[in-house]
Formats: sequence, structure tokens, C-alpha cells
Amino acid sequence: MNDHRTEIPENLRRHLEVQNESTNDTEVEEHMLQKDLTLIRNEEEAEDVNKIDPRGDVLVRSGPKRLLVSSNVLSMASPVFDATLNGDFREGKSPRSVEDPLDLHLQDDDPEALLLFFQVLHYKFPSTAATDIPDVDRMVQLALISDKYLCIDLVRFISATWISKITFQTAEQDRLLKLLLIAYVLKMKEEFESISSSLAYSLNSEDLKTLKLHEVFPHSLRADLGLLRYDLFHNLLAILEELIQEIRVDDRCFDTRNKICISCRCHKPPATKVCHSCHNREFEVVQCTSETRLDEFFGTLVAKGIWPFSQRFKGSVQAVCNNIPSSSSLGYYGRDHTCSGGGSCPLNVAFENMRQKFAGILKGSKNS
Repeated sequence: MNDHRTEIPENLRRHLEVQNESTNDTEVEEHMLQKDLTLIRNEEEAEDVNKIDPRGDVLVRSGPKRLLVSSNVLSMASPVFDATLNGDFREGKSPRSVEDPLDLHLQDDDPEALLLFFQVLHYKFPSTAATDIPDVDRMVQLALISDKYLCIDLVRFISATWISKITFQTAEQDRLLKLLLIAYVLKMKEEFESISSSLAYSLNSEDLKTLKLHEVFPHSLRADLGLLRYDLFHNLLAILEELIQEIRVDDRCFDTRNKICISCRCHKPPATKVCHSCHNREFEVVQCTSETRLDEFFGTLVAKGIWPFSQRFKGSVQAVCNNIPSSSSLGYYGRDHTCSGGGSCPLNVAFENMRQKFAGILKGSKNS
């Protein structure tokens, strides 16, 4: 049988052999290059990895973050992670070890909050964790992540520590809303009540209508805040009514240096010789009586924008409290009330009591 294969010329055969050898060398070089690049990438990634557990077997990827964590810790802390890592999901069936950690992609979670979350789960807090309060937005994300993975109990303690260091009464509304969200998500009953009171304290009627509430809040929250706000106003009014009654029933009389025009009954400073309202020159000395004290008390409240009280409901309780007179200054000409009664004068006592009671209007809030 004749062999019909074409014989390759010697010179062409040698050329192909050289080419083949060259191709094999190129493939080897490319393989070695890829291996080197892989090693470099692994080394670079290793440098970027935050080893929350140095012997962790799960490498969490979230944004630019690489977090080495323990599957045992995650499984014990969270039923969600337990189902993911030990169930029928791909991650649960994939091998994992300290030498070859399982890649777990959590790209939907905030990377910085996720880092803090895993530090909490592994009890790997920074040494200053109890004193350095994180940004409130990160605290919100931490609370939402802990709720997502069903392990809020583990996050509640450190969050309560941070929140306890914040003064609610001086916080801005936006910050209070975020703190309220944290307390609600983490089921912190006492903190939720305190923050709610402080928020209601700061809201005017328009704020209450336009307040932007997170979707996880109950639908009744706006109405609940409105009721809290009403209760605070009611408490203020009760304080004022109590003080008015105390002034009214005290019938003691004291001497003063002030004058009243006998024509128009306007109050005048001691040095006044002519009433600028009616040009009268005759005055009588003011006696500090229950009647004059009530007159001065209401005059001061009007001058400070606290009375008539019914007109204050459109504003905030905080605005009313901020207008409390720093002293028992008269509403007519802004001088302190002076009489022979001194500090025991019912008017001076009433103003001091008003300052103390208004300042304690949020006594239910431990952070007020």
C-alpha cells in the first residue's frame, strides 16, 4: 500500500520544530507570569486584609474592605450566617480553611459599619471603643446590619454605651431621629422613650408635619410624637398655673423703690419725675403685694414671649423654655424686681422655681 503522506522538506521541518519549541517556551513564560501575578495579588490582598480573626476561615468582601473572620463566631452569633455557612447554599458546601478561606461577598452592606459589626461579634473592640463615639450614621448602619443578620442583642450593649454619652436635649433634630432609629431597631426601650421626649421637645407644629421618618418606624410614630409634644406643653402650663396660684395666695406686703403714675398707672423707675406717657408729675410708691406681683409676673412672661400661652403651641417647647428670664426682670422696663422681701419675695421665688421646673421638663430623659 502506497504512503500518500507528503514528506516535509528538511529545512521546513527544522523551522517548525524551532517554532514549536518557541511556542512551548512562550506558554511556559505566560504560565509563570500568571503565577507570579497571582502571588503578587495574593500578597497585596493579604496586606489589605483586616484580620479580625487571624485564624479566620472566611474572607468577607464588602466594597474595598477585606475582613478575615471566623465562620464559627458568625454561625453562633447569627442564624442567618449559620444557614449560609452550614446549610445547603453554595457557601455552605464550599470547602474553607485557615489556609484557603471562603470568599463571602456582602456588597450590599456598608463596609465601615460591617467592619465595626464583625469587631463587635468577635469582641475585638478598639481600646477606646467605650469612649470614642462613632459617627451616628455608622451607628445607624451597624444597627440595621445587626437587625438584618438577626443578632441585635450582641450590638445593643455597646450601642447603649455610646448613646449614654450623648446629651439629647442639645442634639439637632436630624441627629435625634437617627438615634431614635438606633434605639427602635435595637429594641432599647428606655433610650427610645428618652430620645422620643427630646425630639418632641424640639419640634414645632410644622416640623412635626414634615418630619421624614425611616421606613422601619411604625406608622404611628408621628402621632405618638405629637402626643408627647402636647404632654410637654401641658406640663409647662401646669407649672405656670401652679406658680400663679402661689403668687396669688401669698398676701405678704413689702416696700419697693418703684413708682406708679397716679394718672395712667404706668410703672416707672425710681428716678422718674415726669411720666412720658401722660406728662403727669404725681406718683405713688409701689408696694409689693400679691396683685402687683401677679402684674409683674405676667408682664415678664409677655415680654419674654411665653404668654399668652395658647399662642405658643405652634412653636416648640424648647423655644418656650429658652425664653425663661434669667432673673425676675420686670416686663415693663427690664429691671430686676427689688423689694424689702429680698430672696423670700414670692415673685423672686416664683421665677426661680420656674427656671428649675422648666429645666427639668424632660426629667424622664436620663440624657437631658
